[in-house]
Amino acid sequence: IQLFIFIFVLAILFDIKDINRDQEEHVNTIAVKMGKDKIRTRIILPILILSSILALIEIRFLNESFFNILPQLLLLVLVYWVSKLIMGVQSIFYNILLIDGLMLIKAILSSIFFL
Repeated sequence: IQLFIFIFVLAILFDIKDINRDQEEHVNTIAVKMGKDKIRTRIILPILILSSILALIEIRFLNESFFNILPQLLLLVLVYWVSKLIMGVQSIFYNILLIDGLMLIKAILSSIFFL
């Protein structure tokens, strides 16, 4: 579930760079329907909060150590921070660099902490 949430949020962030073209071609993506301003507050933030709750459930019911879940929570904070950055930048190259950076960080953390 955590990986699905991560990829879903990245897909939404990736769609932001194509909003103008998608509107011209009448492609209905979440980014087009909601608009840039509402995506972070109505979709990304609630999904990240849900993911945080799932991580806390892992600690409570699966007897996971907080230090095992900490990298996952750190990744959620990074995703939110990147979502704020992407909303304010028009450069497609910069957006792709940020999203790919998140994927690289996820891969590194997964290799080290088995997320």
